[in-house]
Amino acid sequence: MSTNPANPSSDESATGDPETSGPPLHIANYYSHSMSPVDIGRLRSALVQETRGQYIGGVDPHTFVESFMKWNPDIDTSFKAEKPSEARLRRLIGMAGKPGSAMNEDWQGAFSGWPLVCGRKGIQRLDFEDTHSCRDAESQLGPDSCNYLRNKPIVPRLARRKIDFANIQSFTEHKADAKMDAFVDAGGEEYDGEAYYVMAGYSKRQESVEEDEKEDEDAGMAATEDAYIAEPSAADVDTEGAEAHPKVTDDTKPTPGEKYPFENDTKQGRSTRGQIASYAGVTMAMQFRSHLFSVLVCGRYARFIRWDRSCAIVTRRFDYTTHPLILFDFYKRFAQLTDVQRGLYPNLRELSRPAGMEALEMIRKYATSYFTGEHADFYKKESDPKQLPLLSLVFGDDTYVVPAPCFNGRMYSPFGRCTRNRAVVLLKGRNSARVAEDGTYGRDGQILYFKEYWREESAFTKKESEVYRMLEAAKVTFVAEMHAGGDFMVGDDTDAKAIATIGHEWKLRPWVQKHSKLRIRRLTAHFIVLSTLGRELATFRTARQLVTCIADAMDAHQQAYKLGILHRDVSAGNILMTLEPKNRRGFLIDWDHCIFLNEALKERTDTRVHRTGTWQFMSAYLTQNPESASHTVVDDRESALHVLTSMALKHLRHNVGNQQRLRGLLAVFDSYVPKDGKPDVGTDDKRSMLCAGGPAVQFAIPAIKILIRILAKFFSPRYTHKYDWTAEELQLMSPEALAEYEKEKDEHRQKLAKLLDPPPDFVYETMRSWAAKMPEPPDNITQWVDNLKGHGGLLDHTGDQLEPAHHPDVDEREALHDFEEPTDGVVWFAGHGHALEAYMGNCVAGHGGVRVVLSVAAQLAYVDDLERGVALKEVDKALRIERALQLKMPELRDQWDESQYCIS
Repeated sequence: MSTNPANPSSDESATGDPETSGPPLHIANYYSHSMSPVDIGRLRSALVQETRGQYIGGVDPHTFVESFMKWNPDIDTSFKAEKPSEARLRRLIGMAGKPGSAMNEDWQGAFSGWPLVCGRKGIQRLDFEDTHSCRDAESQLGPDSCNYLRNKPIVPRLARRKIDFANIQSFTEHKADAKMDAFVDAGGEEYDGEAYYVMAGYSKRQESVEEDEKEDEDAGMAATEDAYIAEPSAADVDTEGAEAHPKVTDDTKPTPGEKYPFENDTKQGRSTRGQIASYAGVTMAMQFRSHLFSVLVCGRYARFIRWDRSCAIVTRRFDYTTHPLILFDFYKRFAQLTDVQRGLYPNLRELSRPAGMEALEMIRKYATSYFTGEHADFYKKESDPKQLPLLSLVFGDDTYVVPAPCFNGRMYSPFGRCTRNRAVVLLKGRNSARVAEDGTYGRDGQILYFKEYWREESAFTKKESEVYRMLEAAKVTFVAEMHAGGDFMVGDDTDAKAIATIGHEWKLRPWVQKHSKLRIRRLTAHFIVLSTLGRELATFRTARQLVTCIADAMDAHQQAYKLGILHRDVSAGNILMTLEPKNRRGFLIDWDHCIFLNEALKERTDTRVHRTGTWQFMSAYLTQNPESASHTVVDDRESALHVLTSMALKHLRHNVGNQQRLRGLLAVFDSYVPKDGKPDVGTDDKRSMLCAGGPAVQFAIPAIKILIRILAKFFSPRYTHKYDWTAEELQLMSPEALAEYEKEKDEHRQKLAKLLDPPPDFVYETMRSWAAKMPEPPDNITQWVDNLKGHGGLLDHTGDQLEPAHHPDVDEREALHDFEEPTDGVVWFAGHGHALEAYMGNCVAGHGGVRVVLSVAAQLAYVDDLERGVALKEVDKALRIERALQLKMPELRDQWDESQYCIS
């Protein structure tokens, strides 16, 4: 599960008592892997919930086209006045009232080949594809009709696909009945299409003409002969059979929603709205695009829609059977738009084949050298020249080769930040000997890290690129070095402006239907290019490495905090490791959620000053107090503990071999209670875990458990007894009890004061001190395991690729997996049954098998900072584990020397 919305909410009425469920559903992150089966009905329902309040309704169709599809100056008058033939009009008008499949056929008959290009300057041929009977193999989606520019594809292909979200220019959805409309116009009055005709210069009496000219059949892709073209993989072809549309039985007339009356709140209306939202979401996420146009047809009515990352602007419905030229005018205007006016970023360029192949080889070397396990498999596949489409993006003097977006389950939502990152190749850049004014530089052929997203405008934030420049100027360590960054710009040098959403302006127009406050933000397209490359924290090799990298990130966090910058999204995904196999260090990335504290001291009315970040790693305090809590430095420091605990449960050996129980422990980070119309609230699980000193797990490396306990004990005063008894209650206490109460209250007050104003380096220095006490195995051994897949055995680690080690007597060791957990407190490390290898993480490869480094005595170094009783308990537990192992493996009894473990 991934990021929870900073301010998640639900507009559905709750029935009964709230129930605990999984993490707050944000469909942009829900289907996190494309191989997960897609429940279309559930997907649409979730999108309806997520997109509530993000539709601006009621715009006049003519106002729409004049605002977003205005005639360009070089378009000749004859093209503007051109009208469709009688045959086209008959097909369109006759479409109304037919079932869905027949509607699609008539739509194709009406618009195929429209408008006529005939060599006219500035006009693109539109290719309409009837796609209602197909679906995309990865997203499992299939719009009724897709519009392409086949002679000018965004991503060139050798094999044409009917449904190709990377190349869709527009789409249409057809519904046979007007009751299935996603929206409800106010007042119920029909739109006066005659007014559109007058404004467009049409005469209704002369709607049609005979089309005398015929164009040549489309010859196929018209990419440059030397263009880089990726072949499709087997999974990229169209899937026969239509999208698995859920059956929705509902004959209710369109009903306005209570809070957002423009949104049709019937079952049919919600299903349609979720459906078109999913098409828009995947299309925009699969392209470098600022906005997208689509058409919704329901019965005899149609609407135009403009989507961007903040909202959808929707026209009033119009009757195309009485005013069919409105639709034909829409596509005429669409054909004469430039790429940028259709929504594509102006930075896109065609990539030559030689440059593409050179870049591909560099990406392949990078990917296979620095990623392990599933990551290596993914990048090996995606770096196959037959499967990885590449594009060229230009920023100033730099030209980058950028892998085109590949589908993943986070792409369904049309609204939001749409963060995407990938390794890119600097194809042509500034001379490395010439440093730019901002201190950035690059060399041709360099592999860089590229991140782009839609940033939020806020009085308390700055552009992430500006934050990186500030951190660099202050010489903050353990942060990435930025090569370039800024907003995506459109226009020439004299009239350039940032690409941004427009909903925040349009929602104020007088014709917008009345509603509760629309959930529309101003977002701006932003990018950064980092010259510091890293690998995911989840690919650590040893426990010491894991803890060290988290400590480094928190060191950077503290340095930034001294500058008045609060990160606010400390998470496993935002802590990366350097690429060097030896002495790997961590660094903190993704400063796009940070705030500047000197500015945030003002009146805190901006929502982003409150709860934000990645749900699993948010502090228990933030998850449980979404409306009242302000995000502070204490919350970020607690997040570091949750990162450590989560990574340890998933990827270090411990005694929880039962998958169901392990998932239950990890659910602590995900669980929440939905609240009707309010932000979701975290359950008490995370708080309880902190107060208990961490999860009830015995790790193979005792220092991990002790470190978690120390940090949990440090943060727990925030959640423990508040000592707020009333005077009447205190009078009932005995003098002894009252004295004890006052003593505990004073101790708690001191602990809380230390928590709220701790030594600045407490968290990361504590982590570093305990990391130094953790065993470091030889280079060919890893302590990393995949507990969620049962890969808890000893793994051989060679060349940064994770492979199971060879065990000569694996059968005997596997038999240990069948033993029940002893009732006398001996804890079994059951991951794949390799109990012996799990001991203390001190496993080394030996000749003919595995031998154990028996070092319990050395573990006493761990207890210097703990109470003696805790130390004895930990060592006694280790002794009993070792004794149990020896009893089960008689051949190792000769190595047992009890005297070295005697404690006086």
